[in-house]
Amino acid sequence: MSSMQEERSQPIVETSLTELAFIFFFILLIFSAWKFTEFDKMLDEKNAAQANLEMQLSDLTSGMKEAAKLAGLEEPFDPAALFKELSIEKGKAESTSKKLMEFESLTKTIEQVGKDSGFEDSSSEELLERIVQLHQDTKGQNLNLRKKITQLGNGLDHPPCWADPITGNIQYLFDVVINEENVHFHPGWPESRHAQAINNRNISSIPGVYNLNKDLWVKSQGLYEESIAAKCRHFVKVYDHADSKRAFKSYLLGIENHFYKFLSRQRYERL
Repeated sequence: MSSMQEERSQPIVETSLTELAFIFFFILLIFSAWKFTEFDKMLDEKNAAQANLEMQLSDLTSGMKEAAKLAGLEEPFDPAALFKELSIEKGKAESTSKKLMEFESLTKTIEQVGKDSGFEDSSSEELLERIVQLHQDTKGQNLNLRKKITQLGNGLDHPPCWADPITGNIQYLFDVVINEENVHFHPGWPESRHAQAINNRNISSIPGVYNLNKDLWVKSQGLYEESIAAKCRHFVKVYDHADSKRAFKSYLLGIENHFYKFLSRQRYERL
């Protein structure tokens, strides 16, 4: 009896194991199919992302080609070279902007100096020349003052308006000849001051003959006020051609009213 039961139970067990094997096989098959589906989905997403990147790269390349044409670069071009070129141009633009700001600041400074010195109606170029000339004048005046320190007691309270910027020597404005009946003002400035002299109406209007001191004072008043503002005085060389001491002293007093003088012992010979 027991033998028959064992024989029956064995096929049942074998059948059950076979069925279980098929069940597990189908489960694995379904799981594998699901996994393949997920993988395909991930692959599709990756391909889509790759396609998007390729599209962006294509757009960037097209844009760089257009930029290369605008920059005058020849094809084929090196993107690194293009970026370097653009960086250089950016630096140039920044440098130009900085220089423009510095120029604007300098222009404002020049205009302010023009207002302070009474030349606000002049152009920027003229004002700049004026500033350079004032610097040269100050340099010459300082050198001259150093010389005056060793010559105290000469009675001069102001430095010369014009002095050589290298030596500090006085640069005389006029050669003045005192005659018996008049005083004659001749241009006496050095060649280096010629443009400055003829462009200054207060200077260029003075040369000429004056019979009366008051006429001289009217003509030289503007230059005198200019020298007061600059805290200096213009020097002239005086030549005595008068017949009498009275005439010489009278005209000399008229000259000293607006100028510092140097009395020459020589006769005036116009070149």
